[in-house]
Amino acid sequence: MTHHYDQDELTARSRQRILQFYRKGTTSRWLAALEAARVVGEGLEEQTAGIAADLKLSPDQVENLACAGRTYWALRKLMGSNASYPDFKRAHSKLTLSHFTAVGRFLEDRQGRNTKPFDWETAMQLLLDCERDDLSSRQLNIHLQKEYRHDGREEWQKHQVKAEESLHALSNDYGVPAILRRVAILFLKISNRYE
Repeated sequence: MTHHYDQDELTARSRQRILQFYRKGTTSRWLAALEAARVVGEGLEEQTAGIAADLKLSPDQVENLACAGRTYWALRKLMGSNASYPDFKRAHSKLTLSHFTAVGRFLEDRQGRNTKPFDWETAMQLLLDCERDDLSSRQLNIHLQKEYRHDGREEWQKHQVKAEESLHALSNDYGVPAILRRVAILFLKISNRYE
């Protein structure tokens, strides 16, 4: 006889498996990530918060765990019986969850911040390169930021633009103390941004 579970039962079972796998330590974290991929994500904030509380993690950490799992599942599906599957399997066994989370975040690009296309084939190639060249997830993140989110300006220039926008508002808004308004205007004059 086959037992049919409703969605709440499946979610509860998945949540228990995530907790069990995660608490077993590093060797079982991939199993936790693969399970989390099924029940954590957009629109499931309450579920994510509950798992985070149980694991004593932040919701962002739980979402990263699920992102790694979603990325793995999608790349595995992409591979199918592809001749490169042994390379993918080797990379998966050597790389960390953080590697898969990094490429997953760029694939999801929820804020639309990528400055050039980033697709599944690119993600797969980057992971294979990381495995081959023994790159850390931090090195991968730096590469991704430079290659897919860099808009030609240095980071400090982006901060300067944000500061100037805030100072421009301070120089024009009603109710700003006079001394603060003068400092804002002075900075904007120095940076040649005051009209």
